[in-house]
Amino acid sequence: MSQQNNLTTADAPAVAFDPLSFPRRLNLGCGFDYRTGFLNIDVNAFHKPDLVADVRHLTQLPSDFYEEVVAEDVLEHLGRTETLPALLEWSRLLRIGAVLRLRVPDLKGLLTMVTDPARQSIEEQEGLVRSLFGTQNYTGDYHQTGFTRVLLTHYLHQAGFAEVRISQRDGWLLEAQAIKVRNPELSAFPPKADLPESAYRVEWIAAEVSGRPEPGASFQCRLRVRNAGESVWTTTTVFPAYHWLDGRKVIVWDGVRTSLTSDVHPGDIADLLVDVHAPDRSGSFLLEFDLVHENVAWFEQRGAPTTRIAVQVGQDGLPSSGKRR
Repeated sequence: MSQQNNLTTADAPAVAFDPLSFPRRLNLGCGFDYRTGFLNIDVNAFHKPDLVADVRHLTQLPSDFYEEVVAEDVLEHLGRTETLPALLEWSRLLRIGAVLRLRVPDLKGLLTMVTDPARQSIEEQEGLVRSLFGTQNYTGDYHQTGFTRVLLTHYLHQAGFAEVRISQRDGWLLEAQAIKVRNPELSAFPPKADLPESAYRVEWIAAEVSGRPEPGASFQCRLRVRNAGESVWTTTTVFPAYHWLDGRKVIVWDGVRTSLTSDVHPGDIADLLVDVHAPDRSGSFLLEFDLVHENVAWFEQRGAPTTRIAVQVGQDGLPSSGKRR
């Protein structure tokens, strides 16, 4: 039975995620590649991982603890500037001497195949474009960057890895293995921005869902929220996110983050289109939105209100608009 990261709200008892209950090997962004002997982690609940979480921010997992991290076909789905922060986070999790295994698209290999006279059929060209940009079948299944041997080796060295071995697979993939040999300098990590208590003030104006999500589907919600505090919410520190509740029980705590489109100054209103992943079964649920100061606290934990929407998943009926509580 899979275990998900269920914590607590004012309405539900705590059910903390226990890393000691799982193997000391991580399969990050596992998708449907569920591996025995690993803690399987994915941002999409419909993949049925052991832990639903954003692989960029695994604060519920201990440092210097794991023997192996596998992240195949993951880094290309993150933004180009998120490559090094993600590798630093994964390095944090690994003990010295542990191994990291990656698989990413090889830009040189793909471009060579695209220009190959023997690969000029529409079918092959479409397949190569799909390999370059992702299948785009659902939210998140888009490639936002690519790699060369030089770049991948550089990022791994910056993140504390050595003994980097890279091989090519199928003409367009790079498979890399590296050993963690040091803890990266603290200066390599993005600094945490301190916020005063007065920053954690929010006014929810509107929240709504259009249509009816299917179980396990990705969809988007519209939020309208005012910064009622006295500090700027920057795009690198504050993120809209959510929890799913089944009655009083939290079934998904650590919802997907959505980046603010720009910094939100005190008094300003942000109109947002946020990404959400539906529970993997039909039913009537509560979708609770909150803001999170990444790696620090949820706004609710600092006394701010949240907003909830009643959402019908996979059955007749439409979700209703949420109101600030």
